[in-house]
Amino acid sequence: MLLRITSRFLAICAIATLCSSTGAFAASVEQTSCKSSCDERPVCKPDRVCKPKPKCAPKPVCKPKCKPECPPKPACKPVCCPPMPEDCCERNVCTPTGVITPKVDLIKDAGMDWFITGDYTYWTAREKGLEYAVSVATQEVNPEQGVAQGQIYRLGNKWASGFKVGLGTDFCHDGWDLYAEYTWFKKTENSHTPDDFTTERGRPAGVLALQDGFWDVNATIISPDGSDRYSGASAQWRLNMNVVDLELGRNFYVSPRLMLRPFYGLKGAWNKQHIDVSFTGTMNGAGTFPITIINSMTNKIKNWGIGVRAGMDTSWHFSRNFSIIGDMAFTGLWEEFKIKRFDTRTDIATNIVTGSNVNLKESQYTVEPVIEWMLGLKWETGFSCDAYHLAITAAWEEQVWFEQNNFLRIPGSASVSGDSLSLQGLTVDVRFDF
Repeated sequence: MLLRITSRFLAICAIATLCSSTGAFAASVEQTSCKSSCDERPVCKPDRVCKPKPKCAPKPVCKPKCKPECPPKPACKPVCCPPMPEDCCERNVCTPTGVITPKVDLIKDAGMDWFITGDYTYWTAREKGLEYAVSVATQEVNPEQGVAQGQIYRLGNKWASGFKVGLGTDFCHDGWDLYAEYTWFKKTENSHTPDDFTTERGRPAGVLALQDGFWDVNATIISPDGSDRYSGASAQWRLNMNVVDLELGRNFYVSPRLMLRPFYGLKGAWNKQHIDVSFTGTMNGAGTFPITIINSMTNKIKNWGIGVRAGMDTSWHFSRNFSIIGDMAFTGLWEEFKIKRFDTRTDIATNIVTGSNVNLKESQYTVEPVIEWMLGLKWETGFSCDAYHLAITAAWEEQVWFEQNNFLRIPGSASVSGDSLSLQGLTVDVRFDF
C-alpha cells in the first residue's frame, strides 16, 4: 500500500519538473524573436490580438429607373376576308391607346380620304303675310241670316323639288374633315279667286284686298252698283334660293354605338322673292260709263348674306348597318335686302295703263338667325375590304329663316313686315367615301 502511494508521488513530481523546463525554453525563444524583429524597441503582445474594425459595407448602387414597356397596340381585325362580326360597330372601332374620343374611320386607307354627297329634296316653302284677298258679301238681303262666312286666299301651300351637292375630305390630323355643300331650291305658286262669284244666301259677293290696302295700290274702287268690291283677284309668288355651307368638323365615337360630329363654318345665301297681285273690278268711267280695270302690284326682293354657322351631327347605331341620325345647325346671317315695288292701273278695253301712284325702292341691312334641324334613318356599308363606303339617308328636314318677308307696304298701311320663311320636307341623301 505504502509502495503504491510512493510511486504515484514520484510520477507527479516528474511531470511538474518537465512543464517548468518547457516554459522557460518557450520564453527564451520568444524574447529572441522579438529582438530580431523589432530591433531597439521590441513590441510584443502575445496575449492580446486586436481585431480590425469592421469596414462599412458600400452603399448599394440604385438601379436606373426605366419606363415600363408598353404593350403593342392591338391591330385592327380584317373585315372582309373573314366573316364580318355581328356587332354593329366592331369593324370601325379600333381605339388607339389613350384616346378618349377615337375618330371614326369609315374607310381603311392611309392619307387623306374624299367623299361626295348628293341630295334630293321635296320641300314646301311657307311665309307669313302672303294673304292677298278675302271674299265678302256686298249687302245684306235678310239681316236675320247674319254675316256670310268668307274665305281668305293666300300663297305658300304647294311643294317643289330641289337638290343639294357636296364635296368633302378627311384629314390625317386627328380625324378632322372639311365639307362644302350647295343647296338649290326654286318654287313658283299661283293662286286666284273663283272666276265668277255666285250669290251667297241671295247676296252678291266680291273680294276685298287684305291687310288694309296692303296689296291694292289705287285705293278702293267704286263699282256702278255703289259697292267697293272687286270681282276677282289673282296672285303669284316666286322663290329662288341658292345657299352654300362650309364646315370644319370632327367625327368621333363617344361610345361603341354613338357618334358625334361637331362643326363650325360659314353660310352664304343669294335669294330672290317676287310677288305679283292683280285685282279686277268695274268702276264708273268718263260720262258715267262703266269700265273694267285691273289694279296690279309687283314687289321684288333680292337679298344676299353671310354668317357664322355651327352645329352638331349625331348618329345613333341600333344595328350593324342602320342608325338614327339627328342633325342641327344655327347661323347668324348678316343680310342685305334690296326691295322694289311698282303698281299700275290698266283699262282692260284699251289695254292702256291709266295711272300709277306707287313706285318705291329700299335697302335694308340686318343680322337674322337661321335654324336648321333634321331627323331620319341611315343605312351604310363598306366594301372592297373597307376601301369604299356607301351611306343612304332618308330624313325630314326643317329650316326657319327669320325676317325674310320684307315686301314694301303702302305708306300708311297697318300691316307689319318682317315675317319668317319656313322650309320643310323630305331629304334623301347619298354619300360615297373613297
